[in-house]
Amino acid sequence: MQICFRCDETTNTRLEKQAQADGISKNRLINNIVNHYLNQKTEPPSTFLTPEKRNQILPELRLANENLARILVETNDFYFSSHHKHAMPEFKESFQLFRSDLILYLTDISKKLDVIRKNIET
Repeated sequence: MQICFRCDETTNTRLEKQAQADGISKNRLINNIVNHYLNQKTEPPSTFLTPEKRNQILPELRLANENLARILVETNDFYFSSHHKHAMPEFKESFQLFRSDLILYLTDISKKLDVIRKNIET
């Protein structure tokens, strides 16, 4: 359902600032305010991130993404080298090194995602 809401510039500015600080849209913020006023159940607090939490989580997300990019590069490098016949004698050793690195990267990503999950839940 859509309801139009008119307010003065001061209220609009405050709504925009609060919505941005909460990481949600202005419409969602207004909906939450109305729900709270009517004593209805609002969304769980874990869906809202304070600026401090967002500043803690974003670097972890960046590191996870960088590791994913490294995995992609290594996967591509391994794929292309395995298709060229000049690397065949070292194939098994290269594969084992690649596999070990891949496991380390995936473990690191798993830990970072767990940190993100814990930060969001608390």
